[in-house]
Amino acid sequence: MKLTHIPPVAVALVLMVMVVVTRTFDVFAVDGGVASFCLIFGVIAALFGFSALCEFRHRKTTVNPIDVNRASALVDTGVFGLTRNPMYVAIVLALASWTAGLGSLLGFVWVLALYFWLDRVQIPREEAALTELFGDDYVAYQTRVARWF
Repeated sequence: MKLTHIPPVAVALVLMVMVVVTRTFDVFAVDGGVASFCLIFGVIAALFGFSALCEFRHRKTTVNPIDVNRASALVDTGVFGLTRNPMYVAIVLALASWTAGLGSLLGFVWVLALYFWLDRVQIPREEAALTELFGDDYVAYQTRVARWF
């Protein structure tokens, strides 16, 4: 199954909208003094996502969420033992960290919008394709490991 949505493009759009909205309309700004915490949290999110990429590379399978049929292995080790979607978790956490670093409460609306889009549109399509590809092994994985946490 070839999926039509491109998560990196969605993330880039959310980033651009967040910056414009924060700089133009955010009347609910929070103290920007949390930048150090946000940086540390963002680095942790990035390391979490990088760990997921390493698991894919180690198993010699694709990281491409568009053409799921190219997946050659079901990855369920490392961070994939904590969540079925560690790269999406990392993206949402990094965006939340960045939004807090911008000092924007309004920006969290866009983080939540991306989260719900991933949870209701992107991930279900990927899960359907992975169920078709890996069958009972993927269904068993779904029962063992939560979608997010």
